Order: sequence, then C-alpha cells, then structure tokens
Amino acid sequence: MRLSVTVTPAAPSGAPILLRGDLRKNIALAAELGFDGVELHLARASEVDGPDLLETCRAAGIAVSTIGTGGIFTRDGLQLITDDREVRERCAARLQELIDLGKVLRAAVIIGSARGSIPRPDRAAIYERRFLETLSRLAEYAGEKGVLLLIEAINRYETNYLNRAEDVLAMIAGAGYPNLQVHLDTFHMNIEEVSPADSIRRCGPALGHIHFADSNRRFPGAGHYSFTETIGALNDIGYNRWIALECLPLPDAVTAAREGLYQVRKMAAGAATDCQEEKN
Repeated sequence: MRLSVTVTPAAPSGAPILLRGDLRKNIALAAELGFDGVELHLARASEVDGPDLLETCRAAGIAVSTIGTGGIFTRDGLQLITDDREVRERCAARLQELIDLGKVLRAAVIIGSARGSIPRPDRAAIYERRFLETLSRLAEYAGEKGVLLLIEAINRYETNYLNRAEDVLAMIAGAGYPNLQVHLDTFHMNIEEVSPADSIRRCGPALGHIHFADSNRRFPGAGHYSFTETIGALNDIGYNRWIALECLPLPDAVTAAREGLYQVRKMAAGAATDCQEEKN
C-alpha cells in the first residue's frame, strides 16, 4: 500500500487537509517526510498548472494519488443534485475539468461532497436518479480519458445519501461503468459501518481508495479507531492502492503528517506480523 498526504493551495480553516499553501514547498515536504504521494484538493482545475505540477512531483520522487473535489461544494457551493439546473451543470463542468487534470497527473478523481444532499427526502428517488444520470455522463467522459472516478461514502451528518459502503456498491453496480469504484474513509466508517473491516471485505476489488483519519478527525493514533483491523481487512482483499491521510492539521500540519505516517506504518507492520503468525 502506498501512502499519500492531503495538500491544497487553499482551504477553509476547518477542512481536514494537512498541507496548505505553496504546492511546490508542500510536495517537497511530503517527500521529505517519507510519503509516496500527495492527494491534491482543488475547487478548480485552473488553480494549478498540470504539467508543471507533474514535473514538480517527479523531481521530488512522488506521485499525485488522487484529486479531491470537495472544494467545489465547500468553497463555491456547487453540487450535482440541486434543483437549479445551472448550478448542476457548472458543478459537472468543474468535475470534467478536474478529470482532464487527472489525466495529466495520472490521478484518480474523488466525487464526495460535491454531489450534495437530497433537499426533499420524500422525493429521494428523483434526486438519486438525477445523480446517477450525471454520474454516468461523467464516468463515460472519464473513461475516455482513462481516469478512475471514486465515489465516497460520507456520513449522515454531512450528506443524506450514499452514507455506507453498501450504498455506494449498489449505486456503482447500477451505473455499470468499470472506471467507477468505491472510496471509503475511516472517519465516516466509524460513524456508519457496523464493522468497517467487514465493509472493506465486501467491497473487495471495487475498493479504489481509502482515507485514514481517526475517530476525532485527527491523525491515525490520536483517537480510538481500530486501524489494525482495517489494515488487516485491506490485506485480506489484496488492496494495493493508495491510503491518503485526510485529517485535521492538529496540533499542527507537520506534526500530524509525520505522526500519522509513523503510526500507519507501525500498525501495518504489526498487522503483517499478526498475519504471518497466523499462517505459521
């Protein structure tokens, strides 16, 4: 498994993104700390120069794992299921531009909070169908670009649909596009899943990405979430994709990134030892 750290040129103070500001400096810092990649969070593709950013990462010896798109909603208020057609189309256009960037950076694109919340639960089927129709259009576009789309299961306090792994699995199966995969986040799983480890096993090869943050949204090891069980489940399904640290920059960004990386590697080593002992 490869580890990446969240970076962004700008984000609200409460966003669970670690390294903020100058991307060149933060890419160099991520490499210095020992990460294999960075997860880039943007509201617009125009915030970065794709080829230049790719070269910066290559020079640092790391990759761009994923592109987070939550800023489309949290910073600019755009979403995919609103009744305002113009807003929906602007949101979809932003996502298409970020898919184009994903092609340049060889990175998957996450669709999480940008999908929005269902404003009228009594008409949920209408909004779910609207999301599926737009998602299918985006998946087809991304497929032509060779870009993987990751649909994130987000807890009920932040959105009111696609809260659990099984919800996203069912939606992806209904869409029928091979470049759609599940994205999980341990912070959301701690709220929504009966057994995060079992949910990971049910996803199997459909799991395309995972965020690590502890129960309090701080770095792994700073709360009470059982990462050992989660890592064990990832090993069980042969997961070889990215783990990204998406957590609050507390007590400060560098400490959180360094400690999070250390704790995940320590727990991964422990899980590997336990697995070997079971085999013996």
